[in-house]
Amino acid sequence: MLSWEPIPKAYSGQTVFVIGGGPSAESTPWERLIDKATLGCNAAAFVLPKGCCKWALFGDRPFFRAFRHLLKQYVDWGGRLINATGRPIDQDNTWMLHVNRSNSRKNWGISVDPSTVRWNRSTGGCAINVAYLLGAREIVLIGFDMKAIEEKKQHNWHNAYDKHYEKGSNNGGIVKPGLKQYQLNMIHAFPVIAKEIERLGVKCWNTYADSNIKDFPYRPLEEFL
Repeated sequence: MLSWEPIPKAYSGQTVFVIGGGPSAESTPWERLIDKATLGCNAAAFVLPKGCCKWALFGDRPFFRAFRHLLKQYVDWGGRLINATGRPIDQDNTWMLHVNRSNSRKNWGISVDPSTVRWNRSTGGCAINVAYLLGAREIVLIGFDMKAIEEKKQHNWHNAYDKHYEKGSNNGGIVKPGLKQYQLNMIHAFPVIAKEIERLGVKCWNTYADSNIKDFPYRPLEEFL
């Protein structure tokens, strides 16, 4: 059994850009993030140009099974990967950082224990906790829409998951999220996250003005680049 490992303060005192999956991120000038402190959620690790996503995390085992080879390639290129499933995947995966995970509603918010993250019902919610543990003094959220484009049934700014949705989880794929899952499930942890991150003295901004997450102040991404 692999032991839990602490997340290092690799970004101590820096502005950390957290890259979510929302469709609003499609027009992001990714090349301008290469010299920034970045943390990506899920497929951001391998769909972005090399160097744009220096740290990444995932929290879903089917996602790992579907994209293991691309995640390993990301690490081989120099990326740092965090397994936030709360389970060491297997003994061979010493090429990633394994952290403990708290799932319960009473533990929403921000863990200050560097070996434990709070899931907060989504990879994005968890990533804010990880950015704090990496030492961020300020967090900038990209692609934190907390909604899909309904007419297109588009959940993400990339299409990395499409062929895996078609397979379904029983055939080694991943489950396509429902259009209402954001409001019904994921969004509820963000008021708690916002309150705790503010209490800890870290400013967190949302760069999408029309986001369903209203708990962080809006500021255009251009002002940070």
